[in-house]
Amino acid sequence: MRYTSKMLLAFLAFLGIFNPIYLGLYAAFSCTVLANVYFRRRAVSKTEQLHIQLMPRFIGTGARLRKTSIEKGKAKVKLSSVFPSKKMVAGFAAVAVVALLAGVVIGATLVQYRFNGSGRIVIPPSLGVYSDQACTVEVSAIDFGSFAPGENVTRTLFVRNEGSEPGVLSLATQNWNPTTAKEYLVFSWNLEGAEIEGDAVFESQFNIRALSTLTNNSGISNFSFDALISLTIDSEAS
Repeated sequence: MRYTSKMLLAFLAFLGIFNPIYLGLYAAFSCTVLANVYFRRRAVSKTEQLHIQLMPRFIGTGARLRKTSIEKGKAKVKLSSVFPSKKMVAGFAAVAVVALLAGVVIGATLVQYRFNGSGRIVIPPSLGVYSDQACTVEVSAIDFGSFAPGENVTRTLFVRNEGSEPGVLSLATQNWNPTTAKEYLVFSWNLEGAEIEGDAVFESQFNIRALSTLTNNSGISNFSFDALISLTIDSEAS
């Protein structure tokens, strides 16, 4: 138990470097450990005093010692006055565990922040982007909603070749707002370089990934950009 307490104190002290909440938990748990040490030392001191007071007496001339039990006769004492009760120890342990779990939850909430973003779809007349495979609902933007650093967000849409000639699909991004967003966000799709026949419909996954290096110090709370989808007509096939 002694080593466990030391390890936990060292762990909380290390986390306190990154989050001040853990410094409070470190202080609280330190008080718990110190209280436990105090009660233990007090118990040892009380026990020693009792042994001195109840020192066995000599019986007869044989100088034989008779051990007197602490739990019998007039020497009987309440252990609650010497040792901390089990409820007290359990209470200290419960407070420490709850405080640690609360610190983990609150600390994770404070350290990690969330942001929102969207991408405007820019396409030529020869292409169409829809939310359904039947191509009845056109889509002009991709809403990525709210996410955090280190997370991936994927949106599924359908791309149709509105013409009769086959071509090769490609995508590029521009007009990032703020401009620093492109340094922390990686946008991609699964149809880069794919050849699509005339009037064909492809299912596409548009994915955006936020790098773990993105922090709240970057100043990015919302972002937007343009996703330019192009269709290069295959002259040999036509």
